[in-house]
Amino acid sequence: MEREIKFRGWFQQDFRGAEFWVYGLYYIDDVGNSIITHGGTHCTVLDDTVSQYTGLHDKFGKEIYEGDVIKARIKNKDEWHEGVVKFNRSSWVIFHETEDGRFRQRRTSNYREYIKLKDEQE
Repeated sequence: MEREIKFRGWFQQDFRGAEFWVYGLYYIDDVGNSIITHGGTHCTVLDDTVSQYTGLHDKFGKEIYEGDVIKARIKNKDEWHEGVVKFNRSSWVIFHETEDGRFRQRRTSNYREYIKLKDEQE
């Protein structure tokens, strides 16, 4: 199974003072800047905002990235979990808080439907 490999990062050096996400390939340049190639342009992004695309989409077609807060429905149940998407032990997981206040993780493959609530930067 192939999936698209891409990243996003928060760009805030536009000459108009604009700030926005850029999407594309990621690398670190010779002086240590995080760069994302965006439409043929190499954009310097904030290091701590770089996140990888999971290959998943929510039910509205929005791409889901590491660090996004999502709501997900467990397969074969009408139970929803709200949590943060992370990469752990070679798979994408959703970290969520249980009713007793503990944190738990489940692989994204245990869910059947996703709703993206917010991007990492929001």
